[in-house]
Amino acid sequence: MKLKLKDKIKIIRFYEEGHSIPYLSKQFNVSHNTIKTIERQYREHGIDSFKEKEITRNIQWILKWK
Repeated sequence: MKLKLKDKIKIIRFYEEGHSIPYLSKQFNVSHNTIKTIERQYREHGIDSFKEKEITRNIQWILKWK
């Protein structure tokens, strides 16, 4: 299951409120490593790093139909 942007934002918010990684992994049905990766990506690059880039999506769509 791929996490949506809103789920990643919730994970970050809950983590900052003090919820543990095992608790979050159970709530969102993902591994501990996924939670750690999301937290690290947010800490290093900010919230904008989670948003899908418009150019990438368009290129993937074009390549799919060739």
